[in-house]
Amino acid sequence: MNKNHSDIKIFTSKAHARINIIGGHTDYNQGCLLSVLTKEFVSVTLITNQKAISNQVIARSSAFGAVISYDLGKEDVGGNWGDYIKGVTKILRNENFNLSGFEVKIDSSIPMNLGFASGVALMVAFIRTLISAFKLDISDFTIAKLISIIKNEFLVMPVGVTDPLVISVNRDTDSVLFIDSNSLNFEQINFPNNLDILTITIGGTYSKRGEINICRRRECEEVVARLTMKSFCELHIEKLKEYESILNNRILFKRVKHVLTENNRVLQFKNAFLSGDYKLAGELMYLSHMSLKDDYEVSTAEIDQIIELAKKDANVFGARLATDSGLAGAIVLLIKKGEKEKVYKNLMGKNLKGN
Repeated sequence: MNKNHSDIKIFTSKAHARINIIGGHTDYNQGCLLSVLTKEFVSVTLITNQKAISNQVIARSSAFGAVISYDLGKEDVGGNWGDYIKGVTKILRNENFNLSGFEVKIDSSIPMNLGFASGVALMVAFIRTLISAFKLDISDFTIAKLISIIKNEFLVMPVGVTDPLVISVNRDTDSVLFIDSNSLNFEQINFPNNLDILTITIGGTYSKRGEINICRRRECEEVVARLTMKSFCELHIEKLKEYESILNNRILFKRVKHVLTENNRVLQFKNAFLSGDYKLAGELMYLSHMSLKDDYEVSTAEIDQIIELAKKDANVFGARLATDSGLAGAIVLLIKKGEKEKVYKNLMGKNLKGN
């Protein structure tokens, strides 16, 4: 949305959060995943003054109740949400895109620190707004690559490109995006009319979640090193027994077992989804969660209990951990159309609000 008021111009863009239907921890291991946008989104409104000569950026966030300001070209890491804004303007200027000062207002309905990629959604929405305001020639795919660089180099958060790819190239909340993290090929799949996605959040522990994710990444890197491979895409599920013998380490074997079997489940799920075999798709989601629980060890007792209850609900096809760790406290369920309220109340013992 663009509005003109003489020399003052207003631009607004938004980007939705995302969750994985299946494909847990396959993204940074060169595997495949199926992801979907949620209804929650972040909205960024940008105001420019054509007469004003300034390099100052002023950003306000209703979610954090804070204001940040800085000059373009002086983007220093501050250890808060403003770093997402600074990272974007820094890399765009490094890529020789011309920017001038502006004010920006951020509103968000995305739950924070629950693994819904709220920071990525903020950056995608912000870049979309800058594209409109400054007439920048940046594709959706390029947005994803730029955000990946920001997170790895400016924010020092080791991530792949799949989260920004899901959010930047897929603007449709009624479709599923299949991504091959190795080739970065992706395919948009229409969501069936007779199905619904339900997400349940139960709160989480962000700091410990981050520690677990860093630990798992290092374990996977060690697996690849011990097997003298360049990446997980060189490993094959048929050789699991051989890998077990070479690794001679129970923990590392459990990690490689999860990644390889999960990647296989993603491919099976995609075929089942396309063929309308939702029973099989749901069973693969349950198997995915069991693997996340037992082999990758990232679930929690509370989430496991809710998923066991889901298995007894005739309106639920499948359920699993929705994000990278159970400590984030989010579950995704594949259910029959129109049964969100009933399923939620059955599992949580209370009425559904805002989901």
